[in-house]
Amino acid sequence: MQVVQKEKQGLKHSFEVKIPRSVINQNIETKLQEISEKVTIPGFRPGKAPATLLKQKYGGSVMGEVVDFTVRDSYTKALEEKGLRAAAAPKVEIKEFGDDKDLVYTFDVEVMPEIKVKGLDKVKFEKIKCDVTDKDIDEALKTLSERHKASRELTEKRAAKTGDHVTIDFLGKVDGVAFEGGEAKGYKLHLGSGNFLPDFESGVVGISVGESKDIPVGFPAEYHAPNLAGKTATFTITVHKIEEEMEAKIDDELAKRLGFPSLDDLKEAAKTQIGREYDAVAREKNKKALFDVLHEEFDFELPQGLLEDEFKSIWKQFEEAKKNNQVAAEDKEKSDADMEKELRDIAERRVKLGLLLSEIGSHNKIEVSDDELRRAIIAEAQRYPGQEQKVVEFYSTQPQALMSIRGPLLEEKVIDFIFEVANVTVKSITKEDLFTADDSGKSSGKKSAKSSKKAESSGDAEEAKPKAKKAKKE
Repeated sequence: MQVVQKEKQGLKHSFEVKIPRSVINQNIETKLQEISEKVTIPGFRPGKAPATLLKQKYGGSVMGEVVDFTVRDSYTKALEEKGLRAAAAPKVEIKEFGDDKDLVYTFDVEVMPEIKVKGLDKVKFEKIKCDVTDKDIDEALKTLSERHKASRELTEKRAAKTGDHVTIDFLGKVDGVAFEGGEAKGYKLHLGSGNFLPDFESGVVGISVGESKDIPVGFPAEYHAPNLAGKTATFTITVHKIEEEMEAKIDDELAKRLGFPSLDDLKEAAKTQIGREYDAVAREKNKKALFDVLHEEFDFELPQGLLEDEFKSIWKQFEEAKKNNQVAAEDKEKSDADMEKELRDIAERRVKLGLLLSEIGSHNKIEVSDDELRRAIIAEAQRYPGQEQKVVEFYSTQPQALMSIRGPLLEEKVIDFIFEVANVTVKSITKEDLFTADDSGKSSGKKSAKSSKKAESSGDAEEAKPKAKKAKKE
C-alpha cells in the first residue's frame, strides 16, 4: 500500500492511496473461500468447490464488498500510521480500478485537533453551595402541615363550606341525557382544592349532609371532551359526609401521619431532602460556570464538519419551535441572520466543550464501569413500572441507546474530576441567590432549541372528573 499526502489545510487532509491488484485478488479469494464453506453447490462438498466456479458464480457480488472493505481498512491504517484521528467518516473517490489494475483512490478527511489538557490544577473556579437553614426546615414543615391537615367528621349539622372534605354522589346530564364518565358514588372532594371545575365546587358549598341539589356546571370551550366543550351540564349532587380540617400543627402526630416515628425524624428527613434539592441546583449552576471557564481557558481548532452538523441539529430544533409557536418572546423579533449567528455560537460552544471533556476523560483514563452502567440502566428502567425487563433488554441490544446512558455518566465523572483537581474556591450563598434565574451565561447546550436560550442550556394533566373525573377543572 502506498499513501501520499496530497494536501493539508488546518484539520483537513487529503491523501491518495494505491492498493496493489494482488492484495485485491487475495481478499477476493479469502471472501470466496468463506462463501464456499457456507453455501451448497451441487456436486461438491462444502468448502470443496473450485475457485473458478465460485468466482464465476459469486465474483461480481463479492468484488464490491471486497473493494469497500479494502478501502475502509486501508484508510484506517493510513490514519493510524500518521497518528491522526478522523473527526468524521472520510470522503472517498475511486480514481482508478479495473481488470488487472491496481486500486487507486483519494480520501479527504477532517481530523481531530490536538487538545492539550495539562494544567487543569491551574484553572481557577468558584464553586457555590447553599446550606439548609432552620428557617428552610420550618417553612417546609409548615407547608407539609398545611397539606396534611387532620380532619374530623362533623357532629353538628351545618352546610359544606370551602376547605371541607365532602363525600358525595353525583350524576351529570346534558340536555337531560347522562354522559359517559359523568357519574360517581362515594367520591371524596376537597372543596377549594381547584381539582374540579369552579361551578361544580361552588355548587357543593352550602349543601348539608343528606341533602341533594341540582347545580349547573359550565364546561369551557377548550374542554378536552368535544361532546362537553362549551356546554352546560346539570349535576345532581348528594352529600353523605362532611369533614372539616383541624388546625395545622407541627408535632409528633403530623410526623406519624407521614410515616415517621417522631417530629425530630421528620425534621431530619426534611433537611436531607432540601439539601438534595439545593445540591442538585447548585451542581447545575456550578457545571454551567465551569463550562464558561473551560470555554475561555482552552483554545484549539474545531472540525468544521462537526460544527456544521451541530448547527444543523440546533437549527432544526429552532425551526420546529417556530412551527409550534414555542420561541421565546425576545427571539421572535430577531432576523434569521441574527438567529443563525446566535445558534452558530451555541454550536461552536457545544462542539468545543464536548471535545474538551472527551479529551480530559481520555487523557486521565476516566471510564464508566460496567457496574455503573448497569445501575444507571436499572434506574432508568424503574421509571417504567411493569416494563423494567423490556427497558433493560432495549439498552442491551441497542448500542446507540446505550451511548445515551454512558455519555452523560462519563461527562459527570469528568466534571467531578475537574472539580477535584482545579483551583476551586467555595462560596456559600443564600437560597434566594441559588434560585435566582441566570440568563447571562451559556451551558454545554444539551436541551432542545425551544428558543435560543433553550438551545444554550442544558406535569401530569389529569382528565376531568367524573368517571370520577369529568367535572374536574382542565
